Amino acid sequence: MLGVILGILKGIGILIGVILLLLLLMVGIVLFVPIQYRMEGRKKEQDLYAKAGISFFLRAVNVEASFEEKKMQMQIKIFGRTLEQWKQTATKWKRKKKRDKAQKEQRQDGKTRQNKKEEKPIIKKEDREKICTEGQRQKKEEKVKNMAKMSETEKAEHPAEQKMSNIEKSAKTIKRRMQKMTENLRNITEKVRHYYDLLREDSTKEAFYFCRSQLLWLLRKVAPRKMTGDVQFGTGDPAMTGQVMGMISVILPVYSYEIELEPDFEKKIFEGEVKVKGSVQTWSFVVVAWRLWRNKNLRRVIKKFRA
Repeated sequence: MLGVILGILKGIGILIGVILLLLLLMVGIVLFVPIQYRMEGRKKEQDLYAKAGISFFLRAVNVEASFEEKKMQMQIKIFGRTLEQWKQTATKWKRKKKRDKAQKEQRQDGKTRQNKKEEKPIIKKEDREKICTEGQRQKKEEKVKNMAKMSETEKAEHPAEQKMSNIEKSAKTIKRRMQKMTENLRNITEKVRHYYDLLREDSTKEAFYFCRSQLLWLLRKVAPRKMTGDVQFGTGDPAMTGQVMGMISVILPVYSYEIELEPDFEKKIFEGEVKVKGSVQTWSFVVVAWRLWRNKNLRRVIKKFRA
């Protein structure tokens, strides 16, 4: 008996361990397996082509979108099959299930279902006539009472008094609306002053700089690791074209992107071809969220803005 109990406990422990290992494996896949993204674009005169794709876990999930000849196309694949194919298999399975259910119902006896039908209560013709006459009589009495009340009110009130009462009511409503408008304007001005004072505080500035640093760190993590292409551009203004060229030439060596730029200082143009590849890991977003939540100053500032 004791050996049987120990065997059951051992099996339960092994089952719990397997479930925990599977959960850890799933969490690790979600956090550390990168999400690959790729983009491609080409523009030459009036010809415009663009393509983008996202894949996860050895392309078990693959999403692709393309724009060509002024047409947008999108395709989603899960384990190598499109959503339409998965829908077709689901509909086939549902039809098979319905067919099996119908066959089971046909095998059952249909007489039992017919016997279970409830009989409708039969109302005699005399009772129907009594109900109709009583309902009509009650409706007529209510109409007579309402007409009597309306005539009494019309006789009691004179048209001049009615006009004066209407003017008084409209004046009261206008006064009430003006009071509400002034109260709303006062509340808005108070809120604007409150938020302006909060923005000028040192704690708010510190929280803003902290959020900016975390955003820059996240952008570095999700930035493309490879970018190649050949681009010819021009703004139409030689000075502006030179400034844009200088800014881009400073950024590109930092990320070691292989893009050839050909500035055109005479005309306004933008043509070329670019290919981008990169990856995103979920753990970087989790780290940023953890840092933001752990920052006490940021939490205090958020509470102030919510108050």
